[in-house]
Amino acid sequence: PPPILSGLVGSEMCIRDSIIASHIKPGKIDEYQALIDSEAGVKTTRNYKGCISLETSYNEDSNMYFIIENWESAELYQEYLNWRLTEDPSGLVSDIVPLLVGGESGMKVYNPNTRYKLY
Repeated sequence: PPPILSGLVGSEMCIRDSIIASHIKPGKIDEYQALIDSEAGVKTTRNYKGCISLETSYNEDSNMYFIIENWESAELYQEYLNWRLTEDPSGLVSDIVPLLVGGESGMKVYNPNTRYKLY
């Protein structure tokens, strides 16, 4: 996938953002979307301490799914990420990996990001 650029919103309204780019296997987007929309998915992320906002988007031509998360601080994002990867009882990441081109390598997290502006 091409490099993705993003960053702070407005006048430092958001201290940190993260873009997660996932390359979905052909024919697996509905299954992937169901996991993302489940209680364990973006609802849990959005309600996690420090998450300011969260957006998702899917590009059908490339089978790329993007999650853009804005966090109060790098520390709170790291706390969330550690929880999601090691303690999350839902096993969401383990359920998602088989749906990605290349398994774990089919998901890339881009952060920190700079020069993003919301117009």
